[in-house]
Amino acid sequence: MTKSKMMVVLGMLIYFAGLNANAQLGSLVEKDSAIILQKTDSGQINRDFEVQSQEEEIAGDFVAGTKQAMASWKKACNEWKQERRDDNKASQIVQLNCGKPKMDKSMSATGQYRMESTGVSKVKVRVRGNDAPEKEKK
Repeated sequence: MTKSKMMVVLGMLIYFAGLNANAQLGSLVEKDSAIILQKTDSGQINRDFEVQSQEEEIAGDFVAGTKQAMASWKKACNEWKQERRDDNKASQIVQLNCGKPKMDKSMSATGQYRMESTGVSKVKVRVRGNDAPEKEKK
C-alpha cells in the first residue's frame, strides 16, 4: 500500500471517528441537567445531608491457629456488615469498611489467637428538612 493510500484510509478513519464522537456527544447534550448556584451572606452552603463516620471494634473468637483466627474475624466482619445493612432503613450507608485485622496474641501462650480491627461506617445523615433530628431543627 502506498503512502498516499494510507493517508486517505487514515483520513477516513479519523472522519468516521469524529462522526461517532459527535453522535455520542449529541446524545449526552439531549439529557436534562441543572447547575444550581447559591449566594449566601456567610459564604457557607446549606446542605441537607452530612456524612458522619462511626467506628466500632470487630473481633473474631479466640481459636487455635492463626488461619482459623482469620476465618473467625472474616465471619465477624461479614456479620457486622450485614447488621449495618439490616439497619439501613433509608439507604443512608455510604461506606462500610472492616479495617485491617491485627493479631491479638494475649492468649498465644495457650495456643489461642484472635484477629481484631476497627470497623468504620460512613452514614449519610439529614441535617436539614423534615427528617432531621430534633436537635438540628430550628
